[in-house]
Amino acid sequence: MFTKKNAIKMMALTVGVTAMLGLAQGASAATYEVKKGDTLYRIAASNKMTVNELKQMNNLKGNIILPGQKIQVNDAATISYQVKKGDTLYSIATKHNMKVADLKKFNQLKSDRIYTGQKLIVKGSPVVDQSKQTMAKEIKLTVQKGYQFVKEEPGKYQLFSERDKGFFVRVELIDSKAKTADLKKNAQDYLKTTGTVQEVKDLNNVHPFYKGSEFYLLSSNSKVKQSVVVKKVNGQLVKFTLHLLDKEEAEDITPTLLKQLQTIKF
Repeated sequence: MFTKKNAIKMMALTVGVTAMLGLAQGASAATYEVKKGDTLYRIAASNKMTVNELKQMNNLKGNIILPGQKIQVNDAATISYQVKKGDTLYSIATKHNMKVADLKKFNQLKSDRIYTGQKLIVKGSPVVDQSKQTMAKEIKLTVQKGYQFVKEEPGKYQLFSERDKGFFVRVELIDSKAKTADLKKNAQDYLKTTGTVQEVKDLNNVHPFYKGSEFYLLSSNSKVKQSVVVKKVNGQLVKFTLHLLDKEEAEDITPTLLKQLQTIKF
């Protein structure tokens, strides 16, 4: 039988679990004290959240809340973001000037797997690639036979091999206000999931595509080689994320991809 005493115990347990998860002190949330007549729906709606997001943030298993109970809600610096096709934790974190580790912590994610339609808590408004002038630019390049260059969304494109789609390059326009240090840190966080991150500073003996880069980071494992390159193309800052499989075909596909990237124009 459910009693007020049981409810208080449940509330104490919920608050205890929330504190252990570190949500009460998370930078993505503010504390709200439940008032008489409050419901999860009312609290969620007033803080621009869904009930499921509110329950997830507070590790609530049911809909029972009590006056005086303190729960976490989105603060003014956070918003809800719906995952789109092609999104990765790295791309979402970069857009919102966050670290991948913080994005995972805010959303209690145990892995890097996300799915289209999933809602995540992120910091404020996107800060990268949001200039209307930047987003209005169309990227063009000379596409060779056996490859495709597609537009995923404004400011974001992908070049890939039709022979093996595991060889691809994501091309993203970067707003001029973006800080190189922040871009590099996010790139390092992303590449860490593949292997040890290295920065290539000597660009004298590399493919011409890499020359003039703001930075060139890479990491690899037994299956894939990934790199992030940020450089200016005709005065426009562009980020290239290269995903290259560790296969014999790489000897042919990789230089062909790079050659095509050198033809980019706006």
